[in-house]
Amino acid sequence: MLDPEPGRQLLPVLPKPGSVRHTDTADEIGVRLWWLDNGAQVAFKRGRRGGREALLRILPAAPLPVSAAPEWRAMDWVYAPRLVEASGAGEHDASSLSQLLSNTSTKLQLGTSIDASSANEDLELTLQLVHLYITSPRRDPQAFESLQAQLREAPTPAQAFVQGMFPQADRRTAADRLSLDGALRAYQAQFGDASRLRFVLVGDVPEERARGLVEQYLVSLPGKPTPVDLPRSQRSKPASSALGSTVPRRTGVQHVRVSGRPALESQVVMYFSGTAVPSPQARVWFDALGMYLRRRLRAVLRETLGGVYDIELRDSWEGQQFSRELRFDCKPEDVDRLQRATREVIAGISARGISDADIAALRAEYLARFPAALESDHYWLDELTHTFAENADPQRIPQLHELSAQINTQALSQAARQFLPLDAYVDAVWSPQAQLNP
Repeated sequence: MLDPEPGRQLLPVLPKPGSVRHTDTADEIGVRLWWLDNGAQVAFKRGRRGGREALLRILPAAPLPVSAAPEWRAMDWVYAPRLVEASGAGEHDASSLSQLLSNTSTKLQLGTSIDASSANEDLELTLQLVHLYITSPRRDPQAFESLQAQLREAPTPAQAFVQGMFPQADRRTAADRLSLDGALRAYQAQFGDASRLRFVLVGDVPEERARGLVEQYLVSLPGKPTPVDLPRSQRSKPASSALGSTVPRRTGVQHVRVSGRPALESQVVMYFSGTAVPSPQARVWFDALGMYLRRRLRAVLRETLGGVYDIELRDSWEGQQFSRELRFDCKPEDVDRLQRATREVIAGISARGISDADIAALRAEYLARFPAALESDHYWLDELTHTFAENADPQRIPQLHELSAQINTQALSQAARQFLPLDAYVDAVWSPQAQLNP
């Protein structure tokens, strides 16, 4: 059993260690896959030598979507992580936890996954904190009432703009529908059963120490043992790398006009979202499309039309849910012409793809990023997360750069139609002037 340093223990009693019941090795890339007695799975990679940070990500094997909850309980699922963070865990409220961790490097963030990081020497403390948040989320009525009060406050201008884009996320409605016990049940449904959890650990930590910490703090989590998955060498490849959607996508453009921005310029947002089957090839196309789109819009909107300083892209792809947001600031009188130009750029990619010269530049840019990415612990954290989500062989990771050869005009055209549908997005303008009808 491990023996934490005095004063560096969050748990009242250390859990009884369990065991790793199966190990799958990928020696060529330095990855170990551990199947635990409680049904959980762990991917461990010793990170960059000399790296001082350990990274941990915890994700449900099959995340339960908000849509799985009745409409009147959906807010419990949305706000459960925020409520649990504000409440603390075990015998520690959020304030006392903050004080206990104030002289450490441990950080933890709850959401649809749990992300944690720390200096290598604080890894054990971090795993204790994870153990607490999974086994003992604290029921704190005072934290719940405080969250309700915050949601009922008059929204800031920025919050009002977001609420205009997503009216289903109305804060006051959320406060009325939120339930303390319902939120805790939603949180436990996501993280309470270790057999549904996948852990990714990356850091310059000796394998023996990492395994000992896993056996102490992760095997001891409550879970239902499940049959061991096929070893990586026996896993079947995905049936297709083509883009695909699991549900019919929505149609229609939602126009949002909100006034009161505390600035001289308007902010223009185009927000696209939907579902797509994740695969390495699809993610390459998604990334390549974003790289080209930002470059092309910068050339058109800034250099040709002189209407913006820069273009911001915000991307997300978790499980089968993706979103891509285009955002820029401009003079109010330039909004219409810059929106029109942006739509024309997207429509052109969707209809005709891009030139051979641009394809060559994209491939070169993608390949140039790859050597540095392989030296990044954060890159390995993300890619090992993808292997779990896609039930794939982690040995593919060093070969992902080869997929750049499949970046072509047809693929980018198809990706634009999938990820930037001009018949299904949120068209939002936050203006310093009075609201105008679209």
